[in-house]
Amino acid sequence: MTDDTSRIPLQERPYNPHPGILEQLNLPPKAIAYLRENARNLQVGAVGVLVVALAVFAFNSYREAQREKSYTLLYQAVQTTTASERQARLQEVVASYPRTNASLWAQLEIAHADRQANKLDEALAGYGRVYDRLAKDSPLAPLVLLALGQTNEVKGDLDKALSFYEKVASLPGFTLLGKTGLARVHVERQQWAEARAIYEGLQADVEIPESDKAWIAIKLAGLTEAGAKP
Repeated sequence: MTDDTSRIPLQERPYNPHPGILEQLNLPPKAIAYLRENARNLQVGAVGVLVVALAVFAFNSYREAQREKSYTLLYQAVQTTTASERQARLQEVVASYPRTNASLWAQLEIAHADRQANKLDEALAGYGRVYDRLAKDSPLAPLVLLALGQTNEVKGDLDKALSFYEKVASLPGFTLLGKTGLARVHVERQQWAEARAIYEGLQADVEIPESDKAWIAIKLAGLTEAGAKP
């Protein structure tokens, strides 16, 4: 039978007058022999793990520094009172830190400013870029969809406005905003019956607050005066 000193009780193992650290750890002789034979490979592997760990740490530190710088620049931009300078600083945030949340907010601010300046095509393009970057379950997504609907409505592209309002209306918590947008477009098209059906549906919806139903009743009364009689 092959001699297996790893099974020899500790007190019966051969005496070693100069034990190393591995012996002092009471490792089996076979384990000690394996570690010594493969010391080079094990050292290389340990160095590799260390390099990866340091790289991850450095990347995380860099990303955190970029995030802080981007929000500082965004804060400075929104504090600027001159419209042209404000837009320029917001563009700087987008250009300098394109993958940060700060750049997302900067793009949204730029789109809002374009809409206020009646630059509707630029605003729509900006809102579209923001929406494309958002996760579909982002709490910001319904608001961007609503902005797309409103901007298309102002532009006169009512088919696109209806499409966006329908998406908004289908989202939990945004039924009122989406459906009132739909009703408003139908009114612009003088589609009185469609608008009335939406408003009456909102009045019957138990999830709509009574305070909102009060102005919905006013909208219905306005439809009657406009010729959309019940």
